[in-house]
Amino acid sequence: GEILLEMNQYDSAHFYLSKDTRDYDPYFKATHYLNWSIYEEKIKNLPKALEYSKRYAELLDTIYQKRLESKVVNLQHKYDYSLIQSENKLLKIKRQRLYISLTAICMAVLTVAVIFFYKRREEKRKLAEQMRSKDDLMKEMRLQLQEKTIDLHAAQEKIIEKETALDKELSQREKMRSEYSSKEAAMRKEILRHSEIIRKMEQLNKMSQQDKIQSRSVVLSDEEQDNLAEVINICYNNFTDRLWKKFPTLTKADISLCCLIKIGISNSNMLYLLDTNKVALKKRKNRLKHDKMGMDENDSLDEFIMEF
Repeated sequence: GEILLEMNQYDSAHFYLSKDTRDYDPYFKATHYLNWSIYEEKIKNLPKALEYSKRYAELLDTIYQKRLESKVVNLQHKYDYSLIQSENKLLKIKRQRLYISLTAICMAVLTVAVIFFYKRREEKRKLAEQMRSKDDLMKEMRLQLQEKTIDLHAAQEKIIEKETALDKELSQREKMRSEYSSKEAAMRKEILRHSEIIRKMEQLNKMSQQDKIQSRSVVLSDEEQDNLAEVINICYNNFTDRLWKKFPTLTKADISLCCLIKIGISNSNMLYLLDTNKVALKKRKNRLKHDKMGMDENDSLDEFIMEF
């Protein structure tokens, strides 16, 4: 009704506006009165337009009062929550003080034990050093140190060789991956450039809004949708096959919608390519997201398709 009203098709606008029965909510009712006020003003029925405008203004006061009450309730909740947080902080501080006291006592006991153990060990070590010859001990330690130094140098050389070989291999793999990605992107772009969907998009971009609404030439046929699925399958690593395998209940129409999302077609252009409207397209996406793919409300269907 609003769209027809903007197009100055008053009879059709009156027909659809009269079907609006959403009077259970002040927001919907306010919108309802506003649309009727605009309609009556456009058909030069100014008294009726003024009456609807007054009703719309009264509802705005009601809506403002409800919002004000909601803000008061939210502030009360925040105040209660801040009190609870303050009490929790006090309890946390008391627990921390208790833990600090216990920790200090444990540290003191542990320190005494460590000092006692250290003194006992030092006494035993001194007795052991007196029982063996200092010269023999130094000689043995020197030999061990030389052996360990030789082993360490050999190990370091092996590690350096392995690191050099690994760096070279990683560099080659990174170069090959970069070249492969560039070739894959170029090939994908070239394949899509010859696809029928690109011709349709170019045709849409050249058409005016009115021509888009009236023209049927941009609507994808069943054969063109099948060809699109094949092209997307080639360009994106068997995209449609993997999608069908993971979600076997998908129909061909669902696959076509997923393909359009995959190549970044906007919702506004999908309306003309699939010969549908905004409400129907939104329902199709919701049914695909919740019923067939089992996704949560917070999940994004477009992001999932782009990353799949």
